[in-house]
Amino acid sequence: MPPGVLSALVIALTVLVVIQGLALLELVRQFAQVRQRLDLGDHPRAYPAPVGMRVSLPDELLSSPIHDALHCAQAALVLLSLSCLTCMSIASSWSRLSHLPRESFVLLPILQARSLQEAKRFIAVTELQENETILDLNGLLSDSIGRQTGLNTRPAVIMLEHGRVWGIEIVRNAQQIVEVIDKMLVREGSSERNGKGTV
Repeated sequence: MPPGVLSALVIALTVLVVIQGLALLELVRQFAQVRQRLDLGDHPRAYPAPVGMRVSLPDELLSSPIHDALHCAQAALVLLSLSCLTCMSIASSWSRLSHLPRESFVLLPILQARSLQEAKRFIAVTELQENETILDLNGLLSDSIGRQTGLNTRPAVIMLEHGRVWGIEIVRNAQQIVEVIDKMLVREGSSERNGKGTV
């Protein structure tokens, strides 16, 4: 092969590689923009919470475990629904939350379901424990929380301090719930150091 032709081929291949590299970079940039626009980040997404609002319960739930959670120093209500695939994923990974220091706060999953049978089937194929899960049949509790906070997205975590809302996070997996709990524990530690527990 003549040297001139060989040089031309090398140049052509170099240009092709450069063009492909630039095209790949552009695809990566566009993908990052799509993730940002669709809010597909790897961290919980803050929801505008009515900070300081005390959560009230329907009369039917005043004797349920959630009533006790509202009187704890720190509580995280994890709102789940049977009609939500992401909720199923979180419930199926619930054991990832078992290492969290439960003595510092209450972690309470709330499962919205149309019937007890549906809820039991859901729990049976996930890692939720029936005796540790609030079964929100017919959405009584979810509707009440929605009216008070404006929240209608699932899954979500409502962070409470002595029964008052101080934050709401939209989550997509169990690891993001861990991040939310870490934030709660940091807040609790800061409050203890400053001697400013909310009452």
